Amino acid sequence: MDLYTESIRHLPLGERLGLIQTIWDDIVSNDEQIPVPNSAFEEAKRRRDEMLVDPAVGLTHDEVWKKNQRCQTVSTRFDTIPFFIRM
Repeated sequence: MDLYTESIRHLPLGERLGLIQTIWDDIVSNDEQIPVPNSAFEEAKRRRDEMLVDPAVGLTHDEVWKKNQRCQTVSTRFDTIPFFIRM
């Protein structure tokens, strides 16, 4: 561990969460492309194909929100992430 990592570990939880928020805000404000490994695209295609064969493996929009109510507080920046949800 480096000195910075060790000093961060000793911060109170609230301050560490504040650092995470600051880093996240910096990341999402950056227009740079995020590298996505081919394995992630392959997995997304596999899941899509599986859902097209059997739509029952997917979840409706309401089922997704009911499954995890905490997701309702997620930033609207996540709205652009392509989830495969059956309607």
